[in-house]
Amino acid sequence: MIEAKNLVSYWPQITSGNATGTGKRVAGNSIFADYKTSDVALVLEGSAGGTRYVVQLMFTASNLTANKTLEFRNAGTGTGLTNTGAVGRLIAFNGTVNDDWRTNRDFGKNKNMGTLRILTVSPKITGTYSFQASGDGYPSSNNQFVNVSGTFCID
Repeated sequence: MIEAKNLVSYWPQITSGNATGTGKRVAGNSIFADYKTSDVALVLEGSAGGTRYVVQLMFTASNLTANKTLEFRNAGTGTGLTNTGAVGRLIAFNGTVNDDWRTNRDFGKNKNMGTLRILTVSPKITGTYSFQASGDGYPSSNNQFVNVSGTFCID
């Protein structure tokens, strides 16, 4: 489940919403080239009201542990992931436009931007997440900002 609220986008057609969809686990370097193949990215996708939401939760493989809580705190801005946190990202698409918010942009540096809780890792990866993320220019370029939360269950 994806809940994108208090969403402020550069594009007026991208708005807040709640969506239920699918999830998968992929290698971290398939999201960002400076992440390792062994890094974990949980990718959640859902649509609501003409907008498709994609949440990416990224962290090191050593943190994929049952009953683990991680903060969305920097966790490797531009230099790969660290064991000390996770990176959260929301990408929203509507028609021909898209927007992108991340926990590890300048606004989130050295701040706790939320919590990732991994509840189980076998037979399914389950958990909850809640984070604040900003767009490229926040807080000056249209104040792009979003609160994202939800649950996941990945086979």
